[in-house]
Amino acid sequence: MAEEITNNRSKVSLDRHVFAITEPTIKLDELNFNDLVNGEEAGTGSKLSRESGSWYPYIKINNFSIRPERITSFKLDCAGFLPAVSFSFIDVDHHFKGDSIPRDGDVANIRIAAKQEDTFKDIRMDFDITSIRSSLDQFQSANPATNTTYYVSGIIKIPTLMAENCFGYSSDTSVNHLIKIASELKLGFASNIDVSADKMARLCPYMSKISFIEDIIDHSYVDDKSFQVGSIDPHYYLNFVDLNKIFNAPNEMEETLMSVFGPDYNMYPSDDNALNKLKSTLMLTNNINFASSSQYISSYRILNSASDITLANGYERKLQYFENNSTEKLVSAPIKPLTSEKMKDIEEPLRGRRDESRHKDEVKQKYVGRIDAHPEHGNIHLNYFYASMHNKMNRNEVDKMRLEINLETINHSLYRYMKVPIMIFGKTWNENEMLKYIKEQKKQKGFETVGEEYNEDVKDPENIQMIDEFISGFYIIDQITYIYDPSRANSFYQKIVLLRREWPSRINNINKETLDAPEPAIKDEKPTPVETKPVAETPAPVIEKKEEPVIDATPPQTVEPEPIQTQPENVEIDVQLTFDQEGQIVTQNFPKGKDTGMYGAAADKYITLTGTWKANKQNVTFESIMLDITDKDNTTTERFPAVKFLKNGTWKYDGSYNEIRIYDADGECQIYLEAGIEGKKFKLDGKFTLATTSNV
Repeated sequence: MAEEITNNRSKVSLDRHVFAITEPTIKLDELNFNDLVNGEEAGTGSKLSRESGSWYPYIKINNFSIRPERITSFKLDCAGFLPAVSFSFIDVDHHFKGDSIPRDGDVANIRIAAKQEDTFKDIRMDFDITSIRSSLDQFQSANPATNTTYYVSGIIKIPTLMAENCFGYSSDTSVNHLIKIASELKLGFASNIDVSADKMARLCPYMSKISFIEDIIDHSYVDDKSFQVGSIDPHYYLNFVDLNKIFNAPNEMEETLMSVFGPDYNMYPSDDNALNKLKSTLMLTNNINFASSSQYISSYRILNSASDITLANGYERKLQYFENNSTEKLVSAPIKPLTSEKMKDIEEPLRGRRDESRHKDEVKQKYVGRIDAHPEHGNIHLNYFYASMHNKMNRNEVDKMRLEINLETINHSLYRYMKVPIMIFGKTWNENEMLKYIKEQKKQKGFETVGEEYNEDVKDPENIQMIDEFISGFYIIDQITYIYDPSRANSFYQKIVLLRREWPSRINNINKETLDAPEPAIKDEKPTPVETKPVAETPAPVIEKKEEPVIDATPPQTVEPEPIQTQPENVEIDVQLTFDQEGQIVTQNFPKGKDTGMYGAAADKYITLTGTWKANKQNVTFESIMLDITDKDNTTTERFPAVKFLKNGTWKYDGSYNEIRIYDADGECQIYLEAGIEGKKFKLDGKFTLATTSNV
């Protein structure tokens, strides 16, 4: 039983990690160290090659190695899509002049050594030098002994990444296309995405490969509960990550190896490297017991851009487009940021004040024109525009409030998109007293608290370290910067920016009125709908296209539903849903030997589900449509246009809208249908039996 629990825990923990799918094959310049010749490999000399890049960055340009005491600054920035470097150094001996000055095509070789070399990788990179300049001293002084300071900057060297060519890829998913592009660039590929639902042919029309990669990621679609980000990391992997999957992953502690600040403790043959490999729970903290270690936070600050992001993007955005060859014509889809599946009892997303409904009114609009999203002859996948706005809105949402920390020394176990626990403690008596007061207020109002397990309530008030429960919690690493500053006592350190989507509510704002009132920000509720006419009967309201009126040309149905009686506008909407195949057998038909998995070939006959809907008023506007189909193996979520509500009072799910929807688990299936209308959700539960037949 214990083994079963351990295995289950390991399986769950995988959701919070990004895994290498393919390995990089790019060739870097070879670095040689003199001490390898002087006896290190034979075990008779010092291990200075391990020290190079350990407590200072190792930098080499052409054959010129910069001595560590002459480096005046260094920054390896892994915040954007590409890693970038900048550094400065003093040329005391004037060896960098003349023939050593970089020309076009020359690179800077960088190494940051990991003290746990058998567990974590060194950072070893080559950078195209984009800028180099010197101080003015050499021009202002006739003294040849005057030192010259050089300032160098560059970006990661990846040949052809910036080249502009015209090429295309046959129909496939974004995951497979990105793997192929990474291979062409000789990069590795790392991801936590098994499959994406965005199969289409993709064309790069004389744009750079980096722009093409970013465009694929921006328009990638996994499902409605995912949003994707991407970047190239210092180990030459192209990362393609479902960030929401990591947010929803379990908040679990993991084991790691910790080192103590100082020179490498594995410099000599007699060293056993034990002090570089101290086993510890992975946790970043400012607790004084971790001082001088690779897990110690020397400083931190909150970065708040919430209002700026809200004013630019709203709390919701409504996507509209005119769909060719469809009875729906104008399609309108509201897009709101996702929230985590599990939150603490006091946490909530950043959606405005608790006592205001502003989050319902701050809505942005986006009309993207006419599209042809037919699965057979359309040139984009069904969720192309939706995915672009959905990904962007959720990326902006997690950027509203971030935590920036400085680690005392370099921690090589950390990487971008990693979920890590942060524990912040009060440092002064006044700070701890305030934290203690807030904890008592939370207890009085029935909220969970943490800290007692860390012996906060000790008798000696001078030694109390109270946990700051507002800042402490699990975060996702968004940016990592490696900094060398010789003016600091701990000169080589990391700056990390972390993401958190839900934050604790302000305890003083939680009272009986706000607790009894409907939850305005914690739950995903539908905002007040935009006043538009039914989408199947009117043209796009945001863009005037007189030459393209939206007219429903669908012939009248032979069987009309019972007419809906006109009601006053102030009548609260009510909708009744039915399922035609309740308890019946629904078949799908395809040739023998076809793959019925997610990448199965198109079937001759896909399943079709139908039903009826009836409202108590006319001119209703559907704000959202979702259908979950659950078989014995998994759950599939569908939405418009695979699921449509027609004005004749019927709804239909057509499996042929998405060619991967071949179900491979015969037997009883359950459906859950949800329609959002005028801020309310109407639901239907049903079941049917799936049967697969063959036409061969």
